[in-house]
Amino acid sequence: MDKIDKKILNILSQNCRIPDNDIAKSLNLSKDTIKYRINNLKNQNIYTQALLFFDTRVLGYINYQILIQLKSNITNKEEIIEKIKKHDKILWANTFIGKYELQLIVQIKSPHELNKIKDELFELCNHEVQSYSTLTRIYELEFNSINPEIDIDTKIEKKSNYSFSKELTNKSYPNLEEYKEYKISKTEIEILNILSDNPQESLITIADKLNIDRRTVKDKILNLIENKVITHFGINIDTTKFDYITYTLMIKLKTQSPHNALQKPFQELNNIFYAAVFEGEYNLLIYLNAKSPKELNDTINHIKKEIGEYIISTELSIMGEVLSWKQFTRGIYKELLESVK
Repeated sequence: MDKIDKKILNILSQNCRIPDNDIAKSLNLSKDTIKYRINNLKNQNIYTQALLFFDTRVLGYINYQILIQLKSNITNKEEIIEKIKKHDKILWANTFIGKYELQLIVQIKSPHELNKIKDELFELCNHEVQSYSTLTRIYELEFNSINPEIDIDTKIEKKSNYSFSKELTNKSYPNLEEYKEYKISKTEIEILNILSDNPQESLITIADKLNIDRRTVKDKILNLIENKVITHFGINIDTTKFDYITYTLMIKLKTQSPHNALQKPFQELNNIFYAAVFEGEYNLLIYLNAKSPKELNDTINHIKKEIGEYIISTELSIMGEVLSWKQFTRGIYKELLESVK
């Protein structure tokens, strides 16, 4: 992988809808060269998938993380994981090495429904759960996919076209504390569903699938962006190909820790790609990449230097395999359609 590949990943991380010919123009290369390089990055499983990001709070949903430790004598773990992955409310699932073994993220409308979902998940685990913890996400402090290896200054020409690059090209796209709920239409739900399956789908194809005109599709997507339903068109990059190990630092904070102070670690560190404030056993989760024990130690020491006075305790886990990742789940899709009947 050379500097050109890294610049391509940088551009697609900021907006995966930017077409090959625009990337080619930015990098002074031919469209065919860009297409070849992108295919090569996919074949090497460096660029693993295009992703749609959106803020489900705007649609009335609450984000919960369920951390699970299975019993140590369990013999059918792989079977359990396959069952969990198929649950229609799971938007993210991954394995952990640490205090907990599985991290599951669900988006639902009420704490009452959370109990129902937990019962269903524990049933799928054959009730082989040793311990668990439930965290309620309040808001995000950071969310990006620009790891230090591809954080290269790259010129991007932003356009008001089918790429929506003028409206939605950014390195960082957290769902911040302030938000406003939005009443979504049936057509917009269908557009979200299509874009969730393929964030790079053309406006013409979406229009054909929904039997509407291309201009309507574009206007609807612009409306979803303006109302902060859609927050980003990005890609997932396998950071292990850059020799990174991903860690999750779970922090218990003192009550009323100031928001401004919690943002300090991200102002100097570029290896933190996600951080969010939660209610529950832990109040702050930080996801970071490190290539060596020294880099990990330096990062944690910097975090403690900046916000140590607010920290009660910490728990470090190594993130294992990402089992499932789809923000617009089948469960949300079905519920939203039901709500607009």
